[in-house]
Order: sequence, then C-alpha cells, then structure tokens
Amino acid sequence: MNYCEHCQVTISGNRSRCPLCQAPTTTLDERDDEVFPYVPTIYQKYHLFFRGLIFASVAIAVAAIVANLLFPSERYGSWSIFVLAGIGCLWAVLLIAIRKRNNIMKNLLYQALLLALLTVLWDRLTGWHYWSIDFAVPIIMLVTLCIMIILSKVLSYTLASQLVYLLISIGFGAVIPLGLVLFGQPQVLWPSVITIAFSLLMLAAILIFLDKPFKRELKRRLHF
Repeated sequence: MNYCEHCQVTISGNRSRCPLCQAPTTTLDERDDEVFPYVPTIYQKYHLFFRGLIFASVAIAVAAIVANLLFPSERYGSWSIFVLAGIGCLWAVLLIAIRKRNNIMKNLLYQALLLALLTVLWDRLTGWHYWSIDFAVPIIMLVTLCIMIILSKVLSYTLASQLVYLLISIGFGAVIPLGLVLFGQPQVLWPSVITIAFSLLMLAAILIFLDKPFKRELKRRLHF
C-alpha cells in the first residue's frame, strides 16, 4: 500500500506514482503519522485577511506621515502621531480579542480594561480635558457590566463562571470610579455615581439572591 500526499489517498499495489495526479507516492510504513491532528492557528486560517489588514495599517500610517510632512498644520501640529496611535489601539484591541476569543466573558473584561486605559492615555496626550475619567471610564465599566449580565442569560453560562466574571466586573465598576471620586479627579460626577450605585446594587443582588452558590463557589476557589 502506497500513499499520495497530494491527493491524500491510499493506493493498492506498489505504484511509484499516483494514478490521479502522477505525483510520487510513499509507502505507508515509511510515512510518519501524527499523533494529534493538525489544527491551524487563527492567523494561518485567515492569513490573507490579516496580511491585508497589516498592509492597510502600514499604508494608512505612511499616507498620514507623508501628508503631515507635505502639508504641515500650525493648528494641529504633528497630527499623524494620533493616526499612528489610533492604529496601535486598533491592533491592541484586536490582539486581545483574538487571544481571548474562546472565553467571551474574559474577553469582554480584558477589552473593557484596555479601552479604559487607552481612553485615559488618549485624553492625557491630547491635553487632559478630563473627558476620559468624567464619561469614558465610568460608561465603559457600566456598559461592560450590563453586557455581562445579558450574555450570562443569553449564552446560558454556568453559575460559577457567571459569578466569577460578574464579581470581577462589579469590583472594577465600583472601585475605579470610587477611587477617581475620592481623589477628586472627575469634573462631572453623575456618570461615576451611577456606575458605583449600579455596581453596588448588583453586588447586593448576588449576595441576597445567590448567597448559597456564592458561598459554594467562594469555598471552591479559596479551598476552605
């Protein structure tokens, strides 16, 4: 029995070439069989898409730099830096989405923290107008918590996984805006106050209505 790598078929007899494609064959005894099946990575599976996206990112970056050099602006200065920063933010979000794609709740949590950090950095680089800590960070935390609640019902996650990521999201939703308020950072308080209140209400709901699963999961996690 021989085997054709090109057609991926076994051939009876001692044919040295495949009758279908005429490619050289190998004997089955000489062929090394893989113990585990070959599973392509997401980059290998969508390599053309990623290559196109990389090329588009490079093209946009080069075009922005060239345009900024050829047509300088006294008002906006080196505006091409912001284009490069935007491309970097896009790739940072995309890479986390790919790496955490098998766990939607964890992916959502990582994306929320990354977006909150990027908005603060972006606000800082553009002159620190406080829009990031006034609106962006509290709204990101609030929307993330709401989406997690909806996903936990729609996707029918187990109660344990719901509690873990919901509690982490509640913790960030309450602690981060509360810390900003205590240090007197926000110029507009109502987004932070709403986020803190909603997070505390969700924590109270878990402790009151899901007290037994919460205690069971806490014992399992802390081993006591």
